[in-house]
Amino acid sequence: MGQTREHIILSRGLGVSQLIVVVNKLDASDPPWSQQRFEHIKSRLLPFLHSNGFQQKRIRFIPISGLTGVNVKEKLGKQAEELAKWYNGPTLLKAIDDFLPAQRNV
Repeated sequence: MGQTREHIILSRGLGVSQLIVVVNKLDASDPPWSQQRFEHIKSRLLPFLHSNGFQQKRIRFIPISGLTGVNVKEKLGKQAEELAKWYNGPTLLKAIDDFLPAQRNV
């Protein structure tokens, strides 16, 4: 979790105001696609994100499997069915597409 916190601090220092937290390898959790594990990670990171100035409405948590590609571009396959039992949010690419354009003072 140390590296994750470093990345949060660095991103905030660079002016990032929107964040997607990708929770990878949930297919390898016990049990696979565990909502409890996802919520645990979320509950551990949210206070730290808030303390670094990120607003709740600009933070998204997305569960994925980078190895199999589940919920990266599409929700396909048997694993996606397990995930769909509790997660009805966007895929990673859809969440990226939904970012608000950065406001720049030129």
